[in-house]
Amino acid sequence: MIQTECVIVCTTLPVDADSRGFGRALVEERLAACVSSQPGACSTYRWRDGVEQADEQQVAIKTTRDRLDALEQRINQLHPYDVPELIVLPVVGGSQVYLDWVREATKGA
Repeated sequence: MIQTECVIVCTTLPVDADSRGFGRALVEERLAACVSSQPGACSTYRWRDGVEQADEQQVAIKTTRDRLDALEQRINQLHPYDVPELIVLPVVGGSQVYLDWVREATKGA
């Protein structure tokens, strides 16, 4: 399969965070075509000389490579964590109709 310009950006939010508002802001600003959040994640991680655990929401952001810099800046503004997760996964294939929609939905206003 050939890699597309579409990507999925992964982050997490605290379990009590407003993931709907977070996603709506990113979509309204055309930084994302779609933001999906899944409650029920339990993260275990090293933080400041200790091992921590937290209940979180897993968030998947569908966007394009050319929106990544602006998306990262906006996530850092909206996110409550000092070091928010931001992992970019390439999309190597998929429904052409869906991928076209992602590209169209994230074109700058």
